[in-house]
Amino acid sequence: MYNYLVFFDLDATLFDNNSEITPEIATAMDQIRTNGGLPIIASGRTLYEIPVTLQKTKIDTVIASNGDYGMYQNQTAFSRRINPDTIDKLAAFAAEFGNSVTVLDQRGKDQQRMMNYLSKLVNMFMPPCQS
Repeated sequence: MYNYLVFFDLDATLFDNNSEITPEIATAMDQIRTNGGLPIIASGRTLYEIPVTLQKTKIDTVIASNGDYGMYQNQTAFSRRINPDTIDKLAAFAAEFGNSVTVLDQRGKDQQRMMNYLSKLVNMFMPPCQS
């Protein structure tokens, strides 16, 4: 049981001006735990983007992806994923205007999904040649 919870964003909170964790911040996280607190990262970023931060601070509880993923003591507590069809529709809409979309989950880019989508796009805009 914890006496209190402390939520941290990353930029200009845990991170210094170079987006890094200083030894002082790491020590402060240890002090919070020593005093019965639980430091928690609450961020729009994914776990894929912050492994060094988690290692340096020894933080094991995170609310990531703007609240779509939660981890408590390094175990997934909850996870909500966007329907892949919705992502495909968004990417197609963006492509119509010459824009692109990048999608990350807790492991990074879904490479196979993106290759399938790119293949669909190529076929949509460049129909196969007839011989």
